[in-house]
Amino acid sequence: MLSIISVCHNRTGLPVRNAMAAMDEARKGVSYPVQILIVDQDSPPRVREFLKRLSRNLKCDFLPTHSPNGWNKSRALNEGILAARHSRILFCDIDCLVSPRLIRGIPRMLSTRHRVFYTARWVWRLPKGGERDRLGWRA
Repeated sequence: MLSIISVCHNRTGLPVRNAMAAMDEARKGVSYPVQILIVDQDSPPRVREFLKRLSRNLKCDFLPTHSPNGWNKSRALNEGILAARHSRILFCDIDCLVSPRLIRGIPRMLSTRHRVFYTARWVWRLPKGGERDRLGWRA
């Protein structure tokens, strides 16, 4: 039901490992299928091998891509969309931690009139009416 797409270029280390582990942990707490897809575009072989090994250990999908003009995040995201197994897609930067609460809340969010969701430090949803608070808008 949900594909989490995270694009990467020349990133390794603890932040990447923690982000991928958080995605993996978050998907274990839901009853619907969640695909984690790491799209790596034009990283050096050492970085690509790190991401491939980490994806294999966490049972995530790994998609190595190439852009003829160098790093192009839009192109990497589009290639991720084409490779996604599910029609619902959540984009997440490779250094963001996905909370289990967010993944559990996806079905509820999809049942509302909101159609676009994204992860960020501050997320402002703008429905018709409602009151604005620190975390966004409440109906």
